[in-house]
Amino acid sequence: MLLADEPTGNLDSRTGDEIMELLRRLHREGRTIVMVTHDLARARHADRLIQMQDGQIARELRGPAKDRWFEQLLAAPLAAADAG
Repeated sequence: MLLADEPTGNLDSRTGDEIMELLRRLHREGRTIVMVTHDLARARHADRLIQMQDGQIARELRGPAKDRWFEQLLAAPLAAADAG
């Protein structure tokens, strides 16, 4: 198991992409990756999303439910910008 706490947090985008590709490769090889991030674009790559709030699990999503949640979340700022 690999624990990755904000693995791309202080990196330029190119290096961050390289780290994400490394994590994907390790996962394809069968390794378990636990990644903590505030970066929604990076979190979207996960097979499983566990959102924490106040030290508790607030949401756990996988598959199509996770994909729909990200689509709604990412569309919200666009809708607000169009309304303004």
